[in-house]
Amino acid sequence: MNPRFLPLKVKNTSQKPPNKVVTLTTDYGERDGFVGAVKGVLLSFCSETQLIDITHQISAFNVEEAAFVFYSAAPFFPKGTIHLVVVDPGVGGKRRPIAVRTTRGIYVGPDNGVFSWVYANEQKVEVLHLNQRRFFLKRVSATFHGRDLFASVVGYLLQGVSLEKMGTPIRDYVRFPISKVKRRGRSLKGAIIHVDHFGNAITNITEKDLQHLASPRRMTVRVGGIEIRGIQKTFSSVERMQPIVYIGGSGNLEIAIREGNAAQEIGVRLGDSINVETSPLFGVC
Repeated sequence: MNPRFLPLKVKNTSQKPPNKVVTLTTDYGERDGFVGAVKGVLLSFCSETQLIDITHQISAFNVEEAAFVFYSAAPFFPKGTIHLVVVDPGVGGKRRPIAVRTTRGIYVGPDNGVFSWVYANEQKVEVLHLNQRRFFLKRVSATFHGRDLFASVVGYLLQGVSLEKMGTPIRDYVRFPISKVKRRGRSLKGAIIHVDHFGNAITNITEKDLQHLASPRRMTVRVGGIEIRGIQKTFSSVERMQPIVYIGGSGNLEIAIREGNAAQEIGVRLGDSINVETSPLFGVC
């Protein structure tokens, strides 16, 4: 590493290091050297680090997309994993660098709402403003905090430095509201919260939300101006290029086109409403 960037040597740390697993989620893409530079810093601190890419294909500057996508994978990692999430349109500005500690792991990134799903779903959440510059690289670029600030902080965590030494607790951290499902009798109103690589529309309606309605085959879903009857288990339940509603791997209700692209064919978009109800044709169960 260039001497101008060398990290501080730390000895006799007071905390047992977490496990050596670090996940990465960014909007950096894979064409440039940004991801490689971040990984280089992390490995300079701890060459045994297991680096796992959740994704580097988040839409540029899309904090809400990053919040959902990274957290759809984060719970499957072992306790003590450090999650580095950098989608940071406010880099170099007034937004604060933070670390979030829960019973499940540690999350490092900008204070711009990217950890909103963590705040909504995990217990014993502690948030610290990372304001101790001695734990950043010696030279910090105003436009590349992912490398010079966040990766450096994660490196010190891997060496056993405690978060308390790197920052101070805050309570006014930024979060955006997670859209809630509205219930009315035997009907639900939700929203599309993500459109994945296949064009499948993921909603905020969970399998648990559906339990008080009729059986899956007696439900009708209305979205994007179309009506889909029945919630299926597998794509093979419908013919090719037919719309299908099912419970996806995240446990959320999803809308797809078998072997097609629902976002294109149906025109569903992020934020669109979705209604689920018992079909009058089947009666109320």
